[in-house]
Amino acid sequence: KAVVQSLMSHPANEKVQWKGCGLLFNLSIDGVMKTAIVSSGGLGHLKSLAELHSGSVRVMSFVFGVLWHLSVDGEIRKSIAAEGGVRVVIDGLRSYPESANVQTTCCGTLWNLALDYACLQAILSAQGVRLLVNALRTHAGSVEVQAAGCGALWSLSADESARASIQKEGGTRALLAALQQHHGSSKEVQEKCRGALSNMGVSDRQQLQAFAVK
Repeated sequence: KAVVQSLMSHPANEKVQWKGCGLLFNLSIDGVMKTAIVSSGGLGHLKSLAELHSGSVRVMSFVFGVLWHLSVDGEIRKSIAAEGGVRVVIDGLRSYPESANVQTTCCGTLWNLALDYACLQAILSAQGVRLLVNALRTHAGSVEVQAAGCGALWSLSADESARASIQKEGGTRALLAALQQHHGSSKEVQEKCRGALSNMGVSDRQQLQAFAVK
């Protein structure tokens, strides 16, 4: 609570917000701290920061990182949606395409948010699938972006309408490319890719063919 209040007292100070959000990023791993951050008005402040410090990549990386941790909790996911958080995260993906850190934390947040049906629909409406696929293509060599991005597509692909959108935006090809590029180098990327591809109806045999053409 003290950290959130301190951040609210110095909203325009980029250095204070960067360090404070970094502290919240670490604290928000803990379940009790998650609740304390939200009950102290943390979600509203994070949303405000996304607008006030939109030019600071280091602040944005932590803002979305905190949201990633908070959104692990199902009830907090609903609160994030109520605060307009889905749109804020989508805007983050769109505004910082070259930052692997921001893309990772945004993808990670959408990975969790997509587990909520209302959030999933909001992601689809905001063309979130296109942005996720673009993140995978732009940062093909980043294990962190690939794991979080494939995780987001895995969550989304549980829904039929989302599967259609993923296919339309070239998501299946992006997933196969990630599977191929990170074969043997990242079990986490492999797991997320295979989960999403299975939901997309890509058989194990088809997935193995990706390695044959490497």
